[in-house]
Amino acid sequence: MKIINKVASSIVIASLLTYYASPVLAYVNEETIYSNLDASGKAYNSTVTTVVEDKKGTTTSQDTTKNELPIETKITYYLDGEEMEASKIAGKSGRVTIKLEFENKEKHGDIYTPFVVVAGLMIDNKANTNIEIVNGKLLTNGNSTIAVGIALPGMQESLGIDEDTFQIPSSVEIAMDTEKFESGNIMVYASPKLLGSLDISMKDFDEIFDQVDALETAAKALEDGAVTLADGMKTLDAGAVQLSSGAKELNDGANQLKEGANSLASGAQTLSSEYGALDTGIASLKSGVDTLSNGSSALDSGAGALVSGIGQVSDGATSLSAGIGQVSGGANALVGGISQVDGGINQLISGIEENVDVSTFEAQKETLKGQMNTYQTMLGEIPADETLEAGLAAEVLTEEQVANYKQTRSLLAGLVQSLEANYSSLVATEQLYGGLLQVRNGIEKEDGLLVGANALVAGIGQVDAGATSLAQGIDQVSAGASSLKSGTESLVSGVSDLSSGASSLKAGSNKVVNGLSELSAGSVALKNGANSLSDGATTLYNGTVSLAEGTVQLVTGSETLSNGMKQFNRDGISKIADLVNKDGKDLIRKIEKLEKLSNDYTSFASKEERDDLKFISITDSIKVEEKASDSKSNKNSKSKK
Repeated sequence: MKIINKVASSIVIASLLTYYASPVLAYVNEETIYSNLDASGKAYNSTVTTVVEDKKGTTTSQDTTKNELPIETKITYYLDGEEMEASKIAGKSGRVTIKLEFENKEKHGDIYTPFVVVAGLMIDNKANTNIEIVNGKLLTNGNSTIAVGIALPGMQESLGIDEDTFQIPSSVEIAMDTEKFESGNIMVYASPKLLGSLDISMKDFDEIFDQVDALETAAKALEDGAVTLADGMKTLDAGAVQLSSGAKELNDGANQLKEGANSLASGAQTLSSEYGALDTGIASLKSGVDTLSNGSSALDSGAGALVSGIGQVSDGATSLSAGIGQVSGGANALVGGISQVDGGINQLISGIEENVDVSTFEAQKETLKGQMNTYQTMLGEIPADETLEAGLAAEVLTEEQVANYKQTRSLLAGLVQSLEANYSSLVATEQLYGGLLQVRNGIEKEDGLLVGANALVAGIGQVDAGATSLAQGIDQVSAGASSLKSGTESLVSGVSDLSSGASSLKAGSNKVVNGLSELSAGSVALKNGANSLSDGATTLYNGTVSLAEGTVQLVTGSETLSNGMKQFNRDGISKIADLVNKDGKDLIRKIEKLEKLSNDYTSFASKEERDDLKFISITDSIKVEEKASDSKSNKNSKSKK
């Protein structure tokens, strides 16, 4: 669309330069073909006027020609939607539509010589109302309305643009409600020279194509980064789930250890109290020895169970350490993915800053506004139709000059519309740039996504340190349990010695008392350690549950980001790249061919090349008194008008 706008703007500028520059040229070498058309658009008389001005003077020649005009005109009339011949529509009332269709006869392969056609008709406002035009402009001076239309026949096919995407006019329609239909002469102006001065080349667009390639590469890198981020989030989520499972097993084992330690401490205190009554009576020795034997056996079994339970705790700690390692890897992948996203956004921002001076958005907009005001002022300086008609009547202006003034007014209006479109495009670019800056700020600010991800990595390091301390505590508990096992084995041996002889009763009794004191102290320490282990395991488990819930949200967010980047690349960047690299390059090549054909069209009725070449056609008028006669009979009356 921007390329089409550039072409249209260039046509307008070329026309203005041609019009305003012609009076100051040193010499003139031009050819004008004047043709008479009947009311249906068929040519029946053509005259070639040649003006050559050089240092010897000015030479003007005029000859008739039977050469086929390069632009064929077909005029169709409709009354209330029904087609009607020109000879029968005169004097009718209703909704009349005049359709002018222009066919380009200058075809070269699949490209037409680029002709710009302007058609004009003056309509009486007293007899006609609700006047409308398609592909043109209506100019009203009170008593009359001037309908001016523009067409570029063959341009749609030359550029290969689908009509559903952008339609280039090749016809003009004028409609009106009339009480008594009559039509004056329709003026048709055609020129092949408006594209000759564009000087468009593929080299002018090489930088744009390179920038589009860079944009496509950056968008692909941004999409890959989003995918990597999503994969890292999934790995983090799996590690968090495994960590939570290991923490739960550790918490269950710690609770069991706590209950066993409490029972052991209570039993040790009871045993010490009962065994203190040994000195009160030898009579109960046998019974006490039996009880002690049973208790020592139970104690030995409990010590064995304690050692086994500590082994389970150690296994849980190993699973915990492995889970923390996976979480740490996932967190580091998260930081890397966010950094890739940030880099991709910075590439987009840099791409805009390299192509657009973002610090002068307001200045650029003011410049465009100034240009629009300038062309609006130029438009206002063109004389009104009343002035032009008065100049024509006073022979101050020629019909060609009047037509040029009117054409310039229409073309200036098109240029103002093109500048307004460029202004809208600049505003959209400014808004996109601001949005990218906001996204980058959300990632890089002090409380942004990147800082939060780094904080997560640090927190996982703290959890890993706690797991190391937990492993050390378990080693200590394991050593105490081994000592306890050895003590109970000694106790069993002592009870056996007690049973073997009363002679060693006193010595054995002292040993048992000492052993029970150590057992009581060890059981209290074991109880306190087990309570602390249970509390820490509970806290760790609750933390892993919260971590797992948070990673689920991160996984959802990263997948949304990944899918969004894929869609942005597929529906946005890729389509832009395809449009510029494929359709854009092909369009520029076609415009280059059109420019060459325009420059090569230098003569119509002679073999000499002309600097200026234009075709002016005038149709026969339709009058009520002439409706029954052949339209060609109007030739003489038309030529006098």
